[in-house]
Amino acid sequence: MKQFDQSADLYDPLDPSAADPGLLKKHSSQKSYTAAGFVYPSIRTFYHPHPQADKLPTKPTPLPLLVFVHGLGGSAAQFAPLLTGLVNAAPCLAIDLPGCGLSDFLPEKREAYKSEALASLIAEAITQHRDAGNGQKVVLIGHSMGCSFSTLLASSTSPLSHLISEHIAGFIAICPRAETLSASQVSRLQHMRYMPIPLFEVFRWWDRRGGAESASVSRYAGKEADSETKRLQLRFNEQSKSEVFMAMALGSMPKYTDNKAIGGLPGEDIWSGLRVPTFCIGGEQDHVTPPENVELIAKWLGRQVPRDQTKPKLDALPSSAGEIPVIDNTPIEENGKSFVPESTTTKSGQDLVSETRQDSATPDVPKKPKFVLKTTVLPKPASHALLYATSTVRILSGLIQSFVANHIDHRLSLGWQLQHLSTEGKWDVKNLQKWQAIKPVSEPIAGIFRAQKTLREIDEEHTPAVYVKRWGARNGVKQGVRMVVDISHESPVYDPKGLEEGGIEYHKFPTVSKLPPTVEEVAAFIALIDTLREQLTKPEEPEGALIAVHCHYGFNRTGFFLVSYMVERLGWRLQDALEEFAEKRAPGIRHEHFVNELFVRYMLRAHESRKILSGLRRQFPSPLTETTFSHAHKTLPPSTTPFTTAKMPGVSVRDVPADKFIQNYASFLKRQGRIAVPGWVDTVKTGTAKELPPQNVDWFYVRAAAVARHIYMRKNVGIGRLRKVHGSPKNRGSRPSRHVDASGSVDRKVCQSLEKIGVLELDEEKGGRRITQSGQRDLDRIAMSTLEAEQEEDDE
Repeated sequence: MKQFDQSADLYDPLDPSAADPGLLKKHSSQKSYTAAGFVYPSIRTFYHPHPQADKLPTKPTPLPLLVFVHGLGGSAAQFAPLLTGLVNAAPCLAIDLPGCGLSDFLPEKREAYKSEALASLIAEAITQHRDAGNGQKVVLIGHSMGCSFSTLLASSTSPLSHLISEHIAGFIAICPRAETLSASQVSRLQHMRYMPIPLFEVFRWWDRRGGAESASVSRYAGKEADSETKRLQLRFNEQSKSEVFMAMALGSMPKYTDNKAIGGLPGEDIWSGLRVPTFCIGGEQDHVTPPENVELIAKWLGRQVPRDQTKPKLDALPSSAGEIPVIDNTPIEENGKSFVPESTTTKSGQDLVSETRQDSATPDVPKKPKFVLKTTVLPKPASHALLYATSTVRILSGLIQSFVANHIDHRLSLGWQLQHLSTEGKWDVKNLQKWQAIKPVSEPIAGIFRAQKTLREIDEEHTPAVYVKRWGARNGVKQGVRMVVDISHESPVYDPKGLEEGGIEYHKFPTVSKLPPTVEEVAAFIALIDTLREQLTKPEEPEGALIAVHCHYGFNRTGFFLVSYMVERLGWRLQDALEEFAEKRAPGIRHEHFVNELFVRYMLRAHESRKILSGLRRQFPSPLTETTFSHAHKTLPPSTTPFTTAKMPGVSVRDVPADKFIQNYASFLKRQGRIAVPGWVDTVKTGTAKELPPQNVDWFYVRAAAVARHIYMRKNVGIGRLRKVHGSPKNRGSRPSRHVDASGSVDRKVCQSLEKIGVLELDEEKGGRRITQSGQRDLDRIAMSTLEAEQEEDDE
C-alpha cells in the first residue's frame, strides 16, 4: 500500500497532490480494488476512524460508516470542508474515482467507467473498510452524479441491490440528478466518442476564459459566489481531466430499447425503491442540477412537495440544527415548531431545565432505521458548489449532522458523544488546571456583556469575595458587573450570597452542557436579559454596568447565548457577532457543532425574514421617507433588517443614501436601548430658528444617527461645525432670512451619549470628536444591512 508523499518542492494549485487538504493527505493511501470484473490499481482512499472509537459503545453495532461519493469531474477534496466536522462524529470513507483527484486513470477500457461499474467500485471500497463482523451500517453522502451512484447502491429496485443495500442505514443526496439521460441527450453525447481530446480541451479552455469570473466557474459556483468559492471552483475545474470527464459522461448513458432506458444513471424506477432515511438538499441557484430534481424525487417517493415548501420556513426551523419540515402525509404546519415558547414565566430561568434533552445514557439503536424523507433547498447564493462554498458549507454540515443523529443513529450526535466521553469530574486535577489557565473575565462584549468562567469558592483569585472588589459595578469599577447569569446545569461551586452582598445580583439559568441551546432556551434567555437591561436603566443603577454570563469555562454555551442575543435582539450579522465574541473571549466558541447550529438557525432564518420584511416594506412604506427627519409626525419604524447575515465585502456608510442610513441607524439605536435620552427632549427647541420642539418623538435618535454619520464621513468634527450643519434659516418677517446655527447644547448632549456607548471619542491631538473603531464597525454593519435590504427590493 503506497502512502502519499506529503512534501512538495513547489506548490502548484492545479496539482491535486500539492493542493490536497491536510486532513485528506494525512489519512489517505493508494489502494487497488477489483470490481465489476475490472482491476482499478491505484485508487486514492481516504479513511478516518472515529478518534474516540474505543470509548464509544459498539453494541448492538458500531457507529455507522459515513461514505462520501463525489460526482462527475469532482474529487474527494471537495468534501474537505464537510469532513472537518464530520470526522469527529463518525468514521469516514471517501475515494477518488479512477482518473479523478489523485487516482490513476486505469484501467483504460471504457466499460470500466460505466455508472454500474463505478458504483460497484464504491461498494467494494465500502466492503473493505466496513466492520462487517460487528454489523456496521453505512450512510451514503453523495454530491451530483455521486447521488446517482449512491442510489444504485441503496435502492431495493437497483440491479446492484445485492451488493450492500442491506447494510445502508441512510442516504444524503446533495444536488442530486433525478432522471436518467433522455434519448436526445444520449444522441448528443454519442458525438463525444469521435471528438479528439485536444479539441475538447480547446472548448474547455474557451469556457474558462476570465479565470474565476469565467462562464465555467459561474455555471457551477454561481455569479453571486464569493471570491474564495470561485477560486476553489476554478481549481476543481482545472484539475478535472478531459479524458476522464468524457469517459464518465459516456459511461452514464443508458441504452434505449422500445423507448425504455436500460442502465446508465438511475431514474424513477430506481429512486422510488429507496427505503432508508433520505435527505435531499438542493441549491436555489444550482443551474447544473436545478432544485426541481428534489421535488421530482419526493414525488416519486410518494410525497407531494410544492415548490415553496421545499425551502425552509421561518417557523419550521426548530432547535436542532437542520430539523426541517418532514415531508410526509401530515400537514406541514403540524411538523414545525414555533421559535418562541408559548409562555416564559420565570425571571431567572430557575425552572427552565429541559426534560427532553438527551443524557449520556446509550440511546436505543434500531436494527433498521425508519424510512423518512426530508428535503430542503438552500436559498441563494447556494449553487452546485454548496458543498464547499463558504456561504453554505456550515449550514450544510449542521443539516447533515442533525439528520443523521435524529433519523439514523442517535449516537452520531456530537453533543451526545461529548456527554458520554465526559467521564472525569469537572474539578479533577486535569480539569482544575485547565480552569485555572483560562482568563477569568472577558472584555466587554457588544457593550452589554462580559463572558467569564465560573467562580470557585475556595480559589484565591476568582472567588466571590475578590470578584466583587475587582469587577463589581457598585464598587466604582468602570464597565463593571452588576448581574451574573449562571447558565451551568449544576449547583454553583461558590456561594452566590458573596456576590449579592457585594452588590452583584445572581441569576440561575440552568442549561445542559455539550448540547447547543434550544430555540426555546434562547428565547427565555433573551427575555431574561431584556429584563435585566431594563433594570439597569434605572437612575440608581451604576452607569455603564454590564451583565456577566458563565457556564463552566465561558466559551461554548456562553458564546452561543451571547451571539444569539446579538443577532436576535441587537441586529448584528451572525459573522460579526461570532467575531466580536472571539475577539473579546478568545478563541471564541470552541465546539464546531455549536457554530454550525448557529449558521443553520440564523442564516436560513435570515433569508425568510428578509423576504417577509421586503413584502411589508412594499405594503407599508416607511414614514420617514415621506417627511423631514426633524419634524416627522410618526415614530421610527422597527429596523427592517434585524436578521441580515450575508456578507458584502467593502460596503461602508459612503455606499448608502444618507436618508436610508440615518433611518435604519436611528431604529437600531432605539432598539438597542443603550443610548441615554435626556428628559427634556419633549420640550426643548433645537435652535433659535425653531418656533416649536420637534414633533417626532424619536428625534433624538435621528439626530444621534445623523451626527454619527457626519463624523464618520469627515473624521474630526467639533460642536461648532455640527451647529452649522444642523442650523436652519430664521424667518425674520419682511427682512431676508438668514442662517442661524442650531443649539450647541443639543449637539453636545448627542455627542456625549454616543461617547458613552463607544461610538465616538474625543481626539486629544486635533480636537473635536472622531469615530471609534467599534463605532465604525457598527455603522458599516448598518450600511451593509441597508444596502442588502435595498437590493432585495430591487430583485423582487
